[in-house]
Order: sequence, then structure tokens, then C-alpha cells
Amino acid sequence: MRKKFLTFLIVMVVSVGAFLLSSCTKFNPALPSYDMNLVDLSTMPNDVDTQYKYMFEQNVVATPTESVDIFGADSYYLGHPDTVLLENGDILAAFPVGHGRGETLFRVSHDGGITWEDNYTAPLPESFKKTDETPTIYKLDIVNDNGDKVDEKLLLASGRPGWGKKGQGFDVSISTSKTNGYCDGKVWSEHKNYFSEHAEPGYYAKDGEIEAIVAFASFTQLYENGKPINKWMGIFHDYGFNVLKTYLTFDENGEMQWTYPTRVLDNKYRSIEKDLQFCEPEVVRSPDGKELAMIYRTNSKKSYSHVAFSTDEGKTWSAPQELSRELTGERHKAEYDPTTGKLVITYRHIGWKIGQEHKSSAWYSLGWLAWVGDYDDLHKGAEGKGDFTIKLAHTYLDGQTTPTESANADTGYTGLTIDSNGNIVALSYGRFSPDNDKTLGGRTYIISKRFNLNDICDYFGKTLS
Repeated sequence: MRKKFLTFLIVMVVSVGAFLLSSCTKFNPALPSYDMNLVDLSTMPNDVDTQYKYMFEQNVVATPTESVDIFGADSYYLGHPDTVLLENGDILAAFPVGHGRGETLFRVSHDGGITWEDNYTAPLPESFKKTDETPTIYKLDIVNDNGDKVDEKLLLASGRPGWGKKGQGFDVSISTSKTNGYCDGKVWSEHKNYFSEHAEPGYYAKDGEIEAIVAFASFTQLYENGKPINKWMGIFHDYGFNVLKTYLTFDENGEMQWTYPTRVLDNKYRSIEKDLQFCEPEVVRSPDGKELAMIYRTNSKKSYSHVAFSTDEGKTWSAPQELSRELTGERHKAEYDPTTGKLVITYRHIGWKIGQEHKSSAWYSLGWLAWVGDYDDLHKGAEGKGDFTIKLAHTYLDGQTTPTESANADTGYTGLTIDSNGNIVALSYGRFSPDNDKTLGGRTYIISKRFNLNDICDYFGKTLS
């Protein structure tokens, strides 16, 4: 009996050891990579024609002027920009000083993302100096009963997840200032807080009940009878990886009306949402307007990114399904190119080498990417590879002096705009200079990248399906 017990014990020890070794597999850069059908804009070739040089340029939006406390250490750090395209073609960018928990600042570009002005807005409200999380900015089209646009507002939101303390809902500011009839984003209201012990009247929630992280990861105008209405769905998540939604409307006095946040997914999908740690979802409307797709970051690093679909304006959602490796990453931002009809999605890439798939400790990042494809690719799962992916810029790891396959994953959270001529401007943050760069080495700062899908195809010999 003792011999059998010892044999059983040895087998168990070996089995548990093997499991632990397999679950603790580290990233192996020597293993082969998947074909991402990648075009590289991170380094300008020596012989590039003048007309294409702009795609390789990195236009500095903002650099940190003083160090801030990042994860308990001093660092020169600006992060997490978001952008909105104004009616006159200007691009307005908002970003925090630091990794959240910092003052919200603005920059504006009057020339399609080449140069960025830092004295555009009127003095910002005092509440902007103490924002708690990644700011997001959206343009709200105000429509009449026929669904025709009659006015617009700009909305800036910032979650208050608590950062280890009790969450306090989210803050929202509105801009209605105008230049030549369009909302210009020069003047902003003080932040109003919703769903905390300190919230606006009528929006009380006990601190800790609503931990709004990346509010709002997406903000979608809803449709009724095939036409847009004055109702928007805002999405965020909490520390338990519950993806939540709240609805915004305006009363007759133009005051914001918010619904108490509720879970997006049906409870029968809760196990996969929690296990894969769904968060920071982007919502994309189908070209025919009849369906919404919600793309999830899978924070557990145990799976490709996922997507769910809704045909009732976000009331109910389909079972989440895996996307392709080409679309796997974090903080997806999506826009349609009106000149080609293509869907452009930027994100922080997350991937695995062949043979290490879905091992949570063996992931690596190519850095800041953009995917080009069709809405239908979202329905195709692993086969929804799209037309191609783009490496927008290299983000340097410690010790790197030249771009390599592996990049610093602290990037993404992109501001993305596409104008009527198909000119794409994407902003992100990252360590875009190697440590030995005497000016910006070791600093995390914000740049803009500019490209056009037709120019990408011409220069790299690609075709759009």
C-alpha cells in the first residue's frame, strides 16, 4: 500500500511540475513568427519617393517637460491620446499627463496632423487638472426627427476607477463653443461627476459601486427605424472585467441624462468574459447600419481578441467569438475610409510565436499596428485576416537601438481620424526614440502618423480586395 502511495505521489509531483513548467513558458524570440502580411512605416527607406515620405515621418504632438510619478517611479511620460475631427478639418487631441491620474491637455492640428498647436483652447476648467483616467473625446451629432443633423456637441469623458481605492463613476465635460457654425472645442464646461457619492444630484452611487475604467472606450449614436436618434451608448469596464453600458440623452434644457450602468453581455457569457478578461471594447456599426460589432481586448493574454454582435442597437449581444490573430490586440479604435469603404482599426498588437499560442506568459508585441479590411472580416473569425496590417512606428524596449520585431507594448490607445479624401491621421504614445537619443531617449511621448490607403497600396504593391 505504501509503495502504491509513493508511486502515486511521484506521478502527481511530476504531473504538477510539468503543468507549472508549461504554464510558465516564457516568450521565445527564436521561434518562427506568423505571417501578418505586414507593411512597415516605422523606418523610412533611403530611396523612398518624395510623394510617399510623409507616411514614414513621425510628427511630434507633445513631449513631457517634467517627470511624473508612474507606477511608483519618476518618468517623463505623456500617454493615451484621443482625437476628434472637427467640421473644418482640424483635428483636436486630448491626452493626460502621465499614465492616467493626471491633468488633461489639448493639442490641435490645422494641417492634417503635421504640426500641433498647444494654445488652442481657452483656459481649461479647474477640474481638468485632476482627472483620474484616460480621457476620451467624441463628437455628438444632434439630429431632428428625420435623422438629419441640425447641431453638434463635443463630449470629453474620464473614468474614475479609483486606482486601488474606491471607484467614483466617471466625469464628463461638454463643449458647445462654435466658430463659423461648427463646434470648435475651444471652451469646455467643468467636469460633472456621475455615479459616486459626490455625483450630480440624482446620480448618487456608493463609492466603489461603479469603477469606470476607460470611460468611454466606445461611444455610439443609436438608430431607430434605420435613422440616427439623439441617444448614445457609452461603454467601459470595471476591475472585475464586467463590460458595462450607460445611455446618454439630453433633456429639453440641453442637460445630460445618464442611465445607471448595466452589464452588456448576458449572464450566460459571464464565465468567458471573466476568464478572458474582456475590457476596453470598440463598437463598430456595419456599413448598412443594421448591426453593431463589439471588439474586446482579452486582457488575460490567453486568447485572441473576441467580438460579439447586436442587431437590436446594443440591447442584446451574440455569443463572443474569436477574431483572427491579425486583429488581436488591445484598445482597438476603428473608422471607415470613405474613399475605399475599408475599415481601419488601430491597436496595440498582442501575439505569440508559433508553438506558444495562448500561453499567457509567452506573449509579445509588435507595438502599434493598424489593420485594414472589411466589416465582414469580423464575422469570419480566424479567417478574417483583412487585406494587410501596418506597423505604424516602433516603440523601443530597454536597450534597443534599432527597430526589431519585438517592441514596447506600452503604446496604442490611438486617436484615429479619416477625412473625406481618405487621409488617415493616427496618434499614439510610446517610447519612439531609443535610449541613446539625447533628446527624447527614454521618454514616452505622443506622435502622429499620416497615411492614405491608396498610397500604401501604390508604394508597397498591395491591393484592396
